[in-house]
Amino acid sequence: MSADSTPDPSVTHPVLRILHERRVGNGKPGQRTDPHKVGLAVEGGGMRGVVSAAMLAALEEFGIADCFDAVYGASAGAISGAYFLAGETWKSLPLYYQDLPARGLIDLKRVLRGKSILDLDLLFDDVMEHVRPLDYEKVLSGPVPLGVAVTLVDRMEPLLVTSFESKADLKEALRAGSWRPVLVRGTAEYRGQRAVDGSMLAALPYTLAVDDGCTHVLSLSTFPTGGYSTKPSLLGKLTARQLDRARKGLGALYLDHARKKYDGLRWLASQRDAPNADPPFVLDLAPASGEDTISRWETRLGPLVHAVERSYEMVYTTFRMGAGGERASVRAVPRWTVVPAD
Repeated sequence: MSADSTPDPSVTHPVLRILHERRVGNGKPGQRTDPHKVGLAVEGGGMRGVVSAAMLAALEEFGIADCFDAVYGASAGAISGAYFLAGETWKSLPLYYQDLPARGLIDLKRVLRGKSILDLDLLFDDVMEHVRPLDYEKVLSGPVPLGVAVTLVDRMEPLLVTSFESKADLKEALRAGSWRPVLVRGTAEYRGQRAVDGSMLAALPYTLAVDDGCTHVLSLSTFPTGGYSTKPSLLGKLTARQLDRARKGLGALYLDHARKKYDGLRWLASQRDAPNADPPFVLDLAPASGEDTISRWETRLGPLVHAVERSYEMVYTTFRMGAGGERASVRAVPRWTVVPAD
């Protein structure tokens, strides 16, 4: 395995190969000439979702957006995936470093008033409706489905939703899939069932794609390679406690899945330079080991914009080499878009 998270250019990874073939050939939905199912799995992680959002922007810019058969995610990953399918990835990026910090999406002081630290009403009913409006109808009518993971509290199992009845149904799936215990009080309700953040029992989105029959998966991770600990953090312990209050046994199941995540990350790392001989093929792109980790609480402009730049550069370089280009020293800079004023 190479020192950073960029695949070795001497290796033609099956995922890079099929994406390149689709990009230069008949790769658009409805025009496929290959038998493969190619999935895009997007990790979230609160404000750390800015990393995968920047990766999606690079994919969109590189002309690969039409090359996938399905997009999967939970929490911020599903939200960014929705903007990606709507062709509005660049619109979603300022959510992280401009809109949400300024509007108080995360506020620890709200705990003292008996309210949630994370204001999902602000996110879904204000920012995503009026400030950076997501074109839900375009997502619903598009040829590539969005898979949103939620955790069903009473059944203690993950649910992957890939078909939505309406804008309201999609919006509520995204909201339920973002309902992070500890940060948000209580539980959400989705289709008559209590639900919380989909990453509680599906921490690695690539598993959603593989379980859904994908032969090739491009995984976008937001945590640096080699930076994950098997020991539960304070937030992890508090999360398990809140989950157990909602449904006895769910907290222990969450901690068990969190421990297994380490094995999944090691497998992902092994697949970068030495992919399996047979499908499913998975290529994971992640911040390099040693990169500063963006926390799910981060609201400072500098670290967030820096994460955007580094993530965009890494994906651009990866696909430039995968398309036969030479390794180049590049630097990403912000790209501005115009939206209606408040």
